[in-house]
Amino acid sequence: MNPYDGKNLDTWPTITKELVEAHPLTPYIVEFCLKSWESILNGKINTYLNLSIREMRISPQATGALLHDVIPEYIEKNVKGFRKRYWKREGYCM
Repeated sequence: MNPYDGKNLDTWPTITKELVEAHPLTPYIVEFCLKSWESILNGKINTYLNLSIREMRISPQATGALLHDVIPEYIEKNVKGFRKRYWKREGYCM
């Protein structure tokens, strides 16, 4: 069931907040996700193109793929013993 199905777009932030609060996430995972999102939105693709993700208007699927790789990088750099390669291979989730 999709919790957003049939709901007005302006209610989505509240729905998302309720979902996050109901999920048993460790406190820092939300912080790492938000930092990852921020770095993707404010990052540049390369110095030659000098384009930001926002300027490129990439698809939600491509943004999701970037988040899938960037989030574990933040975790690996901040959580002792976490290794990205095992997370991806074994489907590890905190």
